[in-house]
Amino acid sequence: MDFSEFLKDKQNRIDRFILNFLENLPFQDTLLLGAIKYGVFSGGKRIRPVLMYILGEIFKIHISITDHLASSIEFMHSYSLIHDDLPALDHDEFRRNKLSCYKKFGESTAILAGNALQCLSFNILARLHLKEISDSKKVNMILNLSNSSGILGMCAGQFFDLEFKRKSVTLNELERMYWYKTGSLIDVAVRFMLTFCCQENDKIFSTFLQYSKNISFALQLRDDIIDFKNDKTRIDFYRRSGENCVGNTFPLILGLHKSKEKLEELYKNALLCLKTLSDEYIDVKLLAELAHYVIIFDK
Repeated sequence: MDFSEFLKDKQNRIDRFILNFLENLPFQDTLLLGAIKYGVFSGGKRIRPVLMYILGEIFKIHISITDHLASSIEFMHSYSLIHDDLPALDHDEFRRNKLSCYKKFGESTAILAGNALQCLSFNILARLHLKEISDSKKVNMILNLSNSSGILGMCAGQFFDLEFKRKSVTLNELERMYWYKTGSLIDVAVRFMLTFCCQENDKIFSTFLQYSKNISFALQLRDDIIDFKNDKTRIDFYRRSGENCVGNTFPLILGLHKSKEKLEELYKNALLCLKTLSDEYIDVKLLAELAHYVIIFDK
């Protein structure tokens, strides 16, 4: 199976698993379940689950375990997107060319849908009763997920994002925001899978996390570049102001050219991590393909 087939297969698999899980919940005929399904199936590429399925194959983790763990991450991610779009936060009426959840279902229902998805993220972890998952391992996963999605992770990133809209920021501040907002949830997705095969102080463990850090940074930077190129007002501002214009994205601070160079640097760094892993006799082909899929695009 080549990467494009693997990608489609795993995207379809996680969608089927999540849909089956949601269709076994109560209140199927309510706006609440409608909003939950709408938020989860909003057209994302499922990068986090695909990464987890790749790691599952590398380390021979039973695919039903990966289904549950990947669904937990996707529920948390979907909750964050629903809430990010709310008027009190980013106030986005559209997401991926569709009405955002609050515009379609109302603000109160969208808030509750996000709350429910956050709870479901932990609920599906607690449902794992397989022999490979000890209670202590599940508690550790729940702790990692709560850290990565709360004040030590994603919520902090969204807060910094809102704060940075009101002032000029440094590249270091922007990188920190990227890490909390996007990187922390990818980090915990990798940690979920690595807990089955190696210790946190292992070289392999730290190398996988460094690879995922480059991937997560690239995801956010790539989105910034695409948004910048699609935003005529910012392009005009960029052309008038030159490379060092003030803003809260890499293209506005560095300019488009240097932002693309940074993206290429992240790709090379990810491949260097994979070279280290291949030296440990780990098959990194799918990880390399994923890095290319995430980072390299028609710039």
